Amino acid sequence: MTKRCLAVLLVWVVLAMEWLPAGIIPGRWEKVDRLGAGTTVVVRLKAGDRLEGVFKSSDPQELAVETTSTGVRRVSKTSVEQVLLPDVKSKTPYRLGAALGAGAGAAAGAAVAQSFDETIMARTEFQALIFGCIGALAGALIGNAVASRQDVVIYQAAH
Repeated sequence: MTKRCLAVLLVWVVLAMEWLPAGIIPGRWEKVDRLGAGTTVVVRLKAGDRLEGVFKSSDPQELAVETTSTGVRRVSKTSVEQVLLPDVKSKTPYRLGAALGAGAGAAAGAAVAQSFDETIMARTEFQALIFGCIGALAGALIGNAVASRQDVVIYQAAH
């Protein structure tokens, strides 16, 4: 493989790592604190209660959620087990599909380039780029088609 092919492959790996979702760090409130007022949330308390409603605000000690049954309810952050965003379409399948499709496409493009003679089509990095983009698009479309809706945890209490 040429140095350029290795460079293309390295860029693909770095982009794939960037697209994969980051997990949550237990006990960290940053994702909740960045929510916009009006975002639908589910709050599970350590006592077993479940609050479903609209996020109102968050400060260092409390979380405010407006529910349809009890109005605005303020709960101590120390009593919260989990905060979830309900029914969110997962981004992982299309990101993973795009990453896998780009890799497969780049490899196919490099292989196809070997069959051409002294033209622009013979340039391995050109073929890898073109086929990689086509593979990424196809992978993203397939991944998006199979993506499911699920609750996304944005806060988990540290144990």
